[in-house]
Parts: sequence; C-alpha cells; structure tokens
Amino acid sequence: MTDEMIGVFTFLPEYYHPDVFLEIQVKPEDLLKNEKKERELSEFIANYYAAKRVNAYEFRRNEIIFISLLKINDVLLNNAARYSLHKNADIQISILEDNRIIRIDIENRLGEEEYNTFKEKMRELVTEFDQTKHLEITNPYVPKADENSLKYLLKNFSVKLGTRFFRPADDIYAVTVRAYFFVEDAILNHHSR
Repeated sequence: MTDEMIGVFTFLPEYYHPDVFLEIQVKPEDLLKNEKKERELSEFIANYYAAKRVNAYEFRRNEIIFISLLKINDVLLNNAARYSLHKNADIQISILEDNRIIRIDIENRLGEEEYNTFKEKMRELVTEFDQTKHLEITNPYVPKADENSLKYLLKNFSVKLGTRFFRPADDIYAVTVRAYFFVEDAILNHHSR
C-alpha cells in the first residue's frame, strides 16, 4: 500500500475528538442520475451543521454556514461522483465538527489514469495556493465559471484542502479529499465585506 498526501490533510491530529461525527455512504450513479439527489444530500449536511449553531448570531450566522457548507459539499460530491471508477461503488462521506472547524472527508475509488491525473492537478493547485495563509475571501454568492472546482473553494471560502492518495491493493486506486471549513473565519470574512 502506497500513501501520498498533498495539501493540508493533517491539519487536525488523527486522535482529534469532535463534538459531532456523521458518516454517510452514497453511490456515484445515484448522484449522477439525479442532480436533485446530490443537492438534497448537500442540503441535508449543511442544514444538519448550520441548525445546531443557534446562539448570538442566530439566523444570519446559520445562513452563512449553510450557504458555505452547501457549496463546499456540492463541489466535493460532484467531483467524487464524476471521477469514480465504478458508478455503483460507495463514496464514503465523513464529517467531524467541533464549533470552530468542520472537517469533510470524501473517499472514493478511481481508475489508474484518473488517479494520476487528479494527483497532478492537486500538486498544481497546492503550488498555486499557499494554504498556510488566509486568503482574501470573495463573495460566495456570486457564481463563477469554475464553481464546481476545488480551486473555486480555495478562492471563495474559508477552507483548506488536502488529499490522500493511496492503494489499498495493487489494482485499487483510492483518494480521500479533505476540506477543513473554518466556521468563525467564514462569518468574520462575510461581515467584513
């Protein structure tokens, strides 16, 4: 088994204990056949996390979290479904949250060509963006031409991305895309506009 991590994959330690943990399995073919299912899954995840955060910021705070998580999940799920090797294989979704950070992991299987191409694209993306610094966040409400890309997430949201490429067996190519969404940064960046 070979392992390679690109980007910000281990921002939180593996022994990290979140306040909330959610796991979901979905088949790529289900998401590809019906865009509404992909959107409903993204909305479910976004609502689940946004709704539990009622406090001083109330509705506006939840709306910012909801819209951000909705787009982040849309992009991650869409990419995973499109590039899965077997459209009936499971995509594993894991979400951990601790009031400051929401970590989203999307794991799926790729063909060898897609695996190598995606690995190269992630290297290029990491070279282009220095994720150790906070980016100036633009308005997430404005649609962009590349809004279904990981690059779009880095440009427009309080998020850091990392990938883990691994081979659990000789003929299996797997990837986990991990996004760290910084909740308070998203709210502060939105209010400073």
